[in-house]
Amino acid sequence: MIASPDGGSVQRVLAVAVMVLAGGAAGCRLRADYAGTRYQCASGGACPPGFTCVAGHCESATRDSAPALEGGGRQDADVPDRGEPGGDGADAAPADAALQEDAALQEDAAVQEDATLQEDAAVQEDATLQEDAAVQEDAALQEDAPRQEDGPVASGSLEGVRYGSWAQVNLTLEGTLDWVHWAWPSFGENNRKVGVGEQISGYVEVGGGATLYELNCCAGTFSWTDGTPTASASGVIGGVLVDTAWPSGSGVQLTVAADTTPKVLKVYVGAFCGRAKLEAVLSDGSAPPFVDTSLDLPANEGASAIYALTFNAAADAQTLTVTFTLDLNLCTTGDLGEVWLLAATLRPAA
Repeated sequence: MIASPDGGSVQRVLAVAVMVLAGGAAGCRLRADYAGTRYQCASGGACPPGFTCVAGHCESATRDSAPALEGGGRQDADVPDRGEPGGDGADAAPADAALQEDAALQEDAAVQEDATLQEDAAVQEDATLQEDAAVQEDAALQEDAPRQEDGPVASGSLEGVRYGSWAQVNLTLEGTLDWVHWAWPSFGENNRKVGVGEQISGYVEVGGGATLYELNCCAGTFSWTDGTPTASASGVIGGVLVDTAWPSGSGVQLTVAADTTPKVLKVYVGAFCGRAKLEAVLSDGSAPPFVDTSLDLPANEGASAIYALTFNAAADAQTLTVTFTLDLNLCTTGDLGEVWLLAATLRPAA
């Protein structure tokens, strides 16, 4: 036996020689490759004994039987060249898995980012809705609340007082806004302030069961210098007398313009044989009514009186209604009970 350089048997050396020789005949040849020397087999060719043609390469059936190559190298015939066609793609699988993992991570990151964006959008939308609701609520509260720059909210006011009889009254001085004198120089004729819009109305009868006359006694006098149709007059009595047999409720009524500016209305009245009542009411109900029954006379006696009413409404374009009646008539037969309406004046409150 001939010893091989590495101490192997002669059979091993001969196997290599046979492989080389057989390779030429069987179509298997040697070629230099980046990984060392390999055997390749032509298409349809055969490999030497102990080798198999796998994807164009002669591969050893077992690692231990791989032939020694020139220079003492060993061909790892059972490991395919993954860089050449015919590799089994074992290295590609981890790469594909890594790519898939990266894609999955990117997809997860994108999903999380979308979820975060949606959550942020929802939070911002909720914040916007809450802010809008707060703004609307504030606007409603501000609208309901009084504006400070407009001053305090206007409220109505109505107060009254009764004075005794008068001696002489200058209607021009008392009625700077308006004045009226009734039933002079004869019943049905009235005089009022010239050059102003009518703020004191004419009178109307209320209660029924009465006869109206001209009053020409029993009271103080009036004068004026700015009247119409009589421009000026002095020493005038005059007035409306309501003569009634009804036990209660007969009298007269008038109205006065009211707004948020305080004014003073003076009404010159009188009564005979009974208890009179004066009632004043604001049309917007912004203040309690004023009611007075202090002019209370025994049978067959009469007296005059002045009522001074200080008032203002809570809004413009309102009215003050004044009603003067015989609340308790002590003379329902014979010389009947009476109430009188002579004049009225209007001026600003001091």
